[in-house]
Amino acid sequence: MNAPEEYIQIWQRPWSHIKFLYVFSRYFALAAQLVERMLLSSVLFQQPISPNICRPYYYFQTVVVMCILATLELVLMLRVYAFYNQDKKVGLLFIVVFITETGCNFIFGIRRVYQVEFDAACIIESIPRSVVGLGATVAFTQCLIWGMTILKDSGLARYQLKAVPIVRVMKRDGVLVFIAISAMVSVSIPYTVLVKQTAHVVPQAVVTVFSVMTCHLILNMQRLKTLTCPSDNEDMEFTTILENTTVSFDSE
Repeated sequence: MNAPEEYIQIWQRPWSHIKFLYVFSRYFALAAQLVERMLLSSVLFQQPISPNICRPYYYFQTVVVMCILATLELVLMLRVYAFYNQDKKVGLLFIVVFITETGCNFIFGIRRVYQVEFDAACIIESIPRSVVGLGATVAFTQCLIWGMTILKDSGLARYQLKAVPIVRVMKRDGVLVFIAISAMVSVSIPYTVLVKQTAHVVPQAVVTVFSVMTCHLILNMQRLKTLTCPSDNEDMEFTTILENTTVSFDSE
């Protein structure tokens, strides 16, 4: 990501839900990390630190992580929803999954902070095993998104659409994000449970990675819209929902 490309692909375009998601993911994450740095260099710098300060700090971390994760998964779901020609059943499925997963994530996250114990340096001493539930919900959603992408992709062969640029981008970015999220979840949760002394740095890394991935996904789709010429195939059209457009397979 760089400033000139962001200006061209994001700021020069009219406001839309995707532009909002990009701005939120990028600048909310930056603002949150700036606030965290200020807290670490001020109220969390002098020891001993009161639990009344530690707990709100970890609540803050949890809310930021959940918001950035929700933004990333919303972008992924919108892409797959477009891939399925804005099918209402798919849209309803994603709405239910998104609300359920986000709710569960907040519950697991807040409960984790409520149950942890801190030392005088605000370092976590014990972490409840219920934190594993957070990883389970994320893993389920990612498997659903990737599974639906593979299922739809397998049906594109008969339309000879696998070479369409947007399909290639969907598959490539989908694989990268799936691997990245799987790696983050499979590493960060065991690390948080086993290495408690540095557990507070894990959310910072997660926020950074998820924010970058969200912005990368959106910029790639916007760049594709700018560079891709209209298809010569009059029977089939594949466009993106990212700017309130439609996806259609007219041959169906």
